[in-house]
Amino acid sequence: MLKAIIVGMLLVLQSSSRPGGSGTQAIAGLPNCTGITGTVTDCFVTPFTPLQPPWLNGGFGFGQVKTDGSGAVPVTGGGKGAATNGAIAWGSDQSSLLVYSSTTGIGTGGLFIRASGSGAYLWEIGAGVIFGISSTSVFTNLGGGCPAATPGDVYKLSAASTTITCLDVTTGVSGSISDPTYTAGRPGFAVDGDMKVTKFGASSP
Repeated sequence: MLKAIIVGMLLVLQSSSRPGGSGTQAIAGLPNCTGITGTVTDCFVTPFTPLQPPWLNGGFGFGQVKTDGSGAVPVTGGGKGAATNGAIAWGSDQSSLLVYSSTTGIGTGGLFIRASGSGAYLWEIGAGVIFGISSTSVFTNLGGGCPAATPGDVYKLSAASTTITCLDVTTGVSGSISDPTYTAGRPGFAVDGDMKVTKFGASSP
């Protein structure tokens, strides 16, 4: 009888310690998105070629994006790619965040908001400028005085009505523009050259 009780207790202890069980046990393999929050987050820990739905690949003169297990990079090595997120019906007020790494130039890499068939806003992190991009891939420099590019910082591009704000969350430095051109669409990001996006988050109130 005592032996049966001890065996039963051991079985209960084993089942309660398994990942994914009740309590506060961590689940092995979940991405570490420290520093990034949002309705949608992604740390690109699973290799895919190209990036899988609900990501939409390419557009605005950019090619596709893939993940290599430690970040998101252009499908074409040294080229440029874009990915926007279709996971939810995004509101017009929205934000897009990323952390990136790069050893050389990052070209036209940066953050998208309100990306749709009519166009988008793109913060080119290397240029420190917000661009309006038309559906025919015409880039219009809208200014903004955005913060300098520093790999490893958390960057955020947000839209509230007609105000578009670029912010280095790590340092608190920001810039903004007022523009009514693009009113709806999805958040996302662009990569260029050897730029790698290691963490992404997006929110819509």
